[in-house]
Amino acid sequence: MDAGEGIISTETTYSDTNEKWEPQYSAFYSWKNESETFGILASYTKQDRTVTSIENYASHWRFHSDTVEGAERPAIVEQSTAGDENPVIYNNVWAPRAMGIGNHEQDRTRDGYQITTQWRPTERLEFAFNYFGSQLGYDTRSQSLTLAEWNDNHNPYYGIVLEGDTVVGYGNGDNGFLNDDNWGDDDVNGGVKVERGLMSPQLTGQDSYGESESQTFDFEVVYQGDFYTAAINVGRSSAEGGVSERIMANMDARNGSINSWYWSIADGKPSYEISTDLTSDREAYPYYDWFSSDATQNRDREDYYQLDLGFDTDWGGITKVYVGTKYRDHEAKSLRDTFLWDDGISDNGGYRGWLSGTEWFHNPDFHPDTSILLGSGVVDNSAGGTGAIDYLPFDIDALKEYVSDNFTRTVVPVLSGTYTIEEKIFSLYAQADFEWSAFRGNFGVRYVNTDLTTSTYDDIIGQETDITNANNRSADSDNFLPSLNVAWDLTEDLVLRFAAARTMSRVSYADLGQAESYGPL
Repeated sequence: MDAGEGIISTETTYSDTNEKWEPQYSAFYSWKNESETFGILASYTKQDRTVTSIENYASHWRFHSDTVEGAERPAIVEQSTAGDENPVIYNNVWAPRAMGIGNHEQDRTRDGYQITTQWRPTERLEFAFNYFGSQLGYDTRSQSLTLAEWNDNHNPYYGIVLEGDTVVGYGNGDNGFLNDDNWGDDDVNGGVKVERGLMSPQLTGQDSYGESESQTFDFEVVYQGDFYTAAINVGRSSAEGGVSERIMANMDARNGSINSWYWSIADGKPSYEISTDLTSDREAYPYYDWFSSDATQNRDREDYYQLDLGFDTDWGGITKVYVGTKYRDHEAKSLRDTFLWDDGISDNGGYRGWLSGTEWFHNPDFHPDTSILLGSGVVDNSAGGTGAIDYLPFDIDALKEYVSDNFTRTVVPVLSGTYTIEEKIFSLYAQADFEWSAFRGNFGVRYVNTDLTTSTYDDIIGQETDITNANNRSADSDNFLPSLNVAWDLTEDLVLRFAAARTMSRVSYADLGQAESYGPL
């Protein structure tokens, strides 16, 4: 490009799931001096996107058998024949425990920018500086409906359809026996068991928002000698961000609010039948089930330098030799908080469920009527023709208002999700290119030293003190990694290649940052 030239472009994308046209803008500009020894290139990109996904899923597939030892569940009995002398039994079959319909919408904003400068004061020497930056912001809203088989101790199944040994359709119906011996609500009803009925569908709402930012600075010097090339890179990359807040809650069918539901994929496409209209019935989920609120922030920084030397040689078949070194100083941190909501009463733990044994998290004395937590619109799952049904949404904003009006938020660090990892990695390498007769290739060796330190927090069951000490661990390792690559030109049109190398893999930071959990047996 000539000095002073640039480009501005724009484009837009249409999505049939959210029915929106959304733009993207980009621009870059180039400048250089008349002698073309110094130049600058700058670019910027901005994108706004709303991503909507609709899904049908089956989860927790279990093997049902009365004859195979170790089967997770007993054989399935057709509900209408459960009391017969010869009931209909489906033995040695696979069936999912839960089917779900999810609708997820995420608003994303992306900004990316780059500045590159190059200066060549002589024919042999060149300097370059690169800066890369990006920002990502997002706001995610999720709604899901789960048809879960949570009454399986009392033969709720009906309409079972098999393909081979796989159940591709079944329903759950309230047969009047679904309450006996279920883990129940007697703890909030004066010791009297609550008549549960079907315990699903379950409606779940989740909102989360956050942002992240990353930056990279890289400085490079390249010198070209008569028979060698030298390159030096020095830089830093950093990133931080995460989930500023995530709030999730769900509510369930109970006490006969829904008498039956049925799902099927027998015709290759999901279909559902519910005994009530979930797009209008505001009494379908009288049981407030669970609530959680938390945040996660991550930070990552790495400083590095690298030196690479290349030498032209004439050592028999050796045509070029490379040597170099690289050093990386890397730190990764994760901080996780959970939000507890205190009602000011000293004898319980507040809203999230940390209540005494007689006041569980689903106690209606501590929660609003679930009907006011249903939104006025409908979750539209018609896009794509997936078979997903529509339903009323969980109004997370109404829940936030209720919680903030009645409780005080307390931020509590989650030590099991808090860690610091430090890596210092030093490496050396040597490699040679060779060519002899019809053979060519390279061979070399790399030496890597890793000094690793992790700092996590243990989860000690039964610990009565609030004093916590970080569990600091360290490790040092050395690895020699040889490699060989050979190409043999058998003919002008046929090449035989051979490669062998010793490689290494690193443990993921998620695994390194895990807390140890232990306690009395």
